[in-house]
Amino acid sequence: MQIAEIQIVNYRTEFKADIIKLNLEWLDKFGLTENYDYEFLNQPEKYVLNGGGMIFCAICDGRVFGTCAAVLTDPKKVELAKLAVSPPARGFGIGRKLSEKVIEFAVQKGVEKVFLISNTKLVAALKLYESLGFKNMAIPEFVCLETANVYMELEISDKKF
Repeated sequence: MQIAEIQIVNYRTEFKADIIKLNLEWLDKFGLTENYDYEFLNQPEKYVLNGGGMIFCAICDGRVFGTCAAVLTDPKKVELAKLAVSPPARGFGIGRKLSEKVIEFAVQKGVEKVFLISNTKLVAALKLYESLGFKNMAIPEFVCLETANVYMELEISDKKF
């Protein structure tokens, strides 16, 4: 696989099983799976698409190698959620491309902030987010995930597109 062969495309229902598999792989590996994850992944229309958000997929040779959701939580905020890259596809910049696609989506929607909820066990992901300009913040009260111990925000005005 070469990075030039990877395309970032919008969600299609035929990608759903791959998206679930990719996300549960890393959630289970790090012991972070919660009931909410199953609900979110099994109902993308309810949790992402019907609210004006989008799920992006990294595709190569017809296979899903990565995914990330842009959840429009209110008119001023987008959540970068469920970033996952298949282990053999890591190191090709797929996570960065997917994250940048979510940020571009947020810019197009005219929101002020992109935020994410994470965990300190996800060292590589946190380094990626910091390199994109996300800043650590206090965890807001609305965060109800038991395993969440990181909250980061990116002010859209900080990004130049």
